[in-house]
Amino acid sequence: MNKTKQIKINGWSKLKELCPVDISRIVSLHHKFESYLPASVRLDNINECKELVITARGYLDEMISVLIQLLYDKRMLKDREDFMLYSLLMENFARYLKFLDSKEDFYITRMDTSKLDLTGVSQISAYAKLLRNSVDILIFETLANATKEYLLQDKNEPKIFLYIFFQTLHVTLNVVGGITREKVRGKREGSLLTNMPIDYNFLMSDKGKDLIKKSYEEETGLKDLDDLEFIIEGDLEEDEYEENN
Repeated sequence: MNKTKQIKINGWSKLKELCPVDISRIVSLHHKFESYLPASVRLDNINECKELVITARGYLDEMISVLIQLLYDKRMLKDREDFMLYSLLMENFARYLKFLDSKEDFYITRMDTSKLDLTGVSQISAYAKLLRNSVDILIFETLANATKEYLLQDKNEPKIFLYIFFQTLHVTLNVVGGITREKVRGKREGSLLTNMPIDYNFLMSDKGKDLIKKSYEEETGLKDLDDLEFIIEGDLEEDEYEENN
């Protein structure tokens, strides 16, 4: 029997129960997001709906911001490669938010609401659908799939969840919009930006760590990694302080 089928996450409540990180705040933000996303866009409420989708976008951004903060966890970030992977993960999210900015500019900012017609209705409806798909696929499905994969592991090590989540997000971004593919044009071979990480176990291997280092250097331009090492040492000093006080 396939063990993956034994774990079912049908909604946010179940995800909150099973996810190895506390997503309570994300769930709360999702409720607010849903309350502002317009159910129906019509000619008689087009201006109101325009304001609603802008507010809903704000909650979507906040959900992503909170998720990034949750993954900045000393239980997950132990080695330099972990911090590098975390940095690449943030870049992937930033890339998608930039993609949403371009869509908002196209569908909402440039829309002339002084001329009410069906074109405006279609534009707002399209943007609202994009926002919903972003929450459903990029956040919920990515978290749910990463959680299910993590729960199948023999080792209860939080660090593994970070790597599973990164791999799952990378796959999702390539599927939902090709955001990662847009970024990789002109990048050298051998980077996480040009090669799909087939398995998170590989990323945690010696060869995978080398790939992470190359990708981090390519993305940030840092080669000596002194800045990153300073961050790690600072975190360790802070942890020691907390233990001694």
